[in-house]
Amino acid sequence: MEAIVLAVIAEAMVQAVNMEAIVLAVIAEAMVLAVIVEAIVLAVIAVAMVLAVIVEAIVLAVNTEAMVLAVNVEAIVLAVIAEAMVLAVIVEAMVLVVITEVMVLAVIAEAMVLVVIVESMVLVVIMEVMVLAVIVEAMVLAVNAEAMVLAVIVEAMVLAVNAEAMVLAVIAEAMILAVIAETMVLAVNAEAIILAVNAEVMVLVVIMEAMVLAVIVEAKVLAVIAEAMVLAVITEAMVLAVIAETMVLAVNAEAIILAVNVEVLVLVVILEAMVLAVIAEAMVLAVNVEVIVLAVITEAMVLAVIAEAMVLAVIAEAMILAVIAEAIILAVNAEAMVLAVIVEAMVLAVNAGAMVLAVIAEAMVLAVIVEAIVLAVIAEAIVLAIIVEVMVLVTIAEAMVLAVMMDAMVLAMIVEVMVLQ
Repeated sequence: MEAIVLAVIAEAMVQAVNMEAIVLAVIAEAMVLAVIVEAIVLAVIAVAMVLAVIVEAIVLAVNTEAMVLAVNVEAIVLAVIAEAMVLAVIVEAMVLVVITEVMVLAVIAEAMVLVVIVESMVLVVIMEVMVLAVIVEAMVLAVNAEAMVLAVIVEAMVLAVNAEAMVLAVIAEAMILAVIAETMVLAVNAEAIILAVNAEVMVLVVIMEAMVLAVIVEAKVLAVIAEAMVLAVITEAMVLAVIAETMVLAVNAEAIILAVNVEVLVLVVILEAMVLAVIAEAMVLAVNVEVIVLAVITEAMVLAVIAEAMVLAVIAEAMILAVIAEAIILAVNAEAMVLAVIVEAMVLAVNAGAMVLAVIAEAMVLAVIVEAIVLAVIAEAIVLAIIVEVMVLVTIAEAMVLAVMMDAMVLAMIVEVMVLQ
């Protein structure tokens, strides 16, 4: 059994070697075909390079002819440019003269504007001094008005103190009258008590004499008299109380009248202070109006100076614009001359350019023809390379199929050996 296995393995190895030899032969054939294709491609590229060298020689010849024409055109253009540069130098000199004139006029205008500005500054300083004088006058008037208001306030305070003293005097008088009335009431009450005591004594005397009927009657009469006297005393006390109350009311009314008078006096003083304040305010407003008028006059003077400066500036600007217009006219004339020279140069350049373009077009036609030939050769080489690549791929695929078949056979033999074991 071992000999059979070894024989099978040997046969598998021989078949593997044969398959490897076949694969190597196929690969060698593919490499030979690749070498042949590479040789063909190199030959085609060599032909294309020869054609390219020929075309390059033709193009160089055409370029040489174009360069000769371009040198002639460049000489013509340089002559025209030199003429244009001379004209430009002349125009530049004229423009510099005009600019110098403009600068002189600008310096003169600036000097005039500075004179006007100095004049306006002097006017502003003078007006500022006048405004300060008016402000000082207003401050003096304000101080005087304040002094008048303070005097009125002091007068009002004095009147208020006097009124307070009068009110206190009236209140003291009312208190004295009240004390007097109270004293009178107490005196009446004391008199009534005395009369009552006297009446009681008389009643006791009458009672002591009551044992006698006549005395009793007399006692009754005396009692009636005493009662009448008591009623009279009570009435007198009530009358005195009413009189005292009337006197107190009169004192209160007098105090109220004095208070009203004091209030009227205070209102009069306040009204006088208000009138003085209005007068002071009117004086301050008058001063303010004077300041405003002076400010308006100053503003008018400053505006007049500014208007004068603006007129001078407009005149200077008109002179500068006239000079600038003259410079523009000169520049336009010079530009027209330069443009004429440039047009002449452009005409010459166009003629030369047409000749150069004709030569370049001829060279481009030749280059296109050669490029077409080169592209055809390169396309042929690419087609051949593709064909060879397909053949190589087919050969490699065939070799891979054979290798797979060989692997399958080897695997089959190995399986057979495994089965035999």
